[in-house]
Amino acid sequence: KTTWLGFTTEWYGRLFELPDLTASLRHSLTIGLLSALAATALGTLLGLALARYRFRGRGGTDFLIFLSIASPEIVLGAALASFFVALGVTRGLSTLFLSHTMFSIAFVAVTVRARAAGLDRSLEAAAMDLGATPVTAFFKVTLPLLFPGILAGFLLAFVLSLDDFERAVLFHYHRYSSPSPAPSRRFSPCHSSISCRGLSLRSGKWSVMSS
Repeated sequence: KTTWLGFTTEWYGRLFELPDLTASLRHSLTIGLLSALAATALGTLLGLALARYRFRGRGGTDFLIFLSIASPEIVLGAALASFFVALGVTRGLSTLFLSHTMFSIAFVAVTVRARAAGLDRSLEAAAMDLGATPVTAFFKVTLPLLFPGILAGFLLAFVLSLDDFERAVLFHYHRYSSPSPAPSRRFSPCHSSISCRGLSLRSGKWSVMSS
């Protein structure tokens, strides 16, 4: 039986007293950072290509990007879990990294594409008229102008990785597998009717329950 005791901030000060939760938080931050970096690199290239070039399959690529954004998280999580099971791949941090990277690429691509669409390409032409090579013009002119969009995409990908999408993807994890990211670790005791506290780190307060 679970009894609701209200909200408290007491457990913020005792967060790192729980070794399992601390390890899970570390894994979540690691996966979030690495997947955000990978998604930012791939999403930037994709967004720039969609904003500047016309190529066969461009419409289909747009459709896949917005399909990924619009699809419910539980659907993507179940599909990815089934995919890895069908391939016989051992589920762990590597599959979680791939899942989060795939999920975040679309958000980065849309953000960078919006930024790239508003750039004045005559600035690159002016740089090349002054003797810069296309590569130099890209790194000295285009990339700095794209940086706000790239940074926004990176931060968005990182936050999405830490969000509850993990719970959907981690349906293929064993409930107490190690390592286990923080959202999955916080959810597991409550799912098993074991006493748990602090259902959400992002709610601003800990939800305190006893059982």
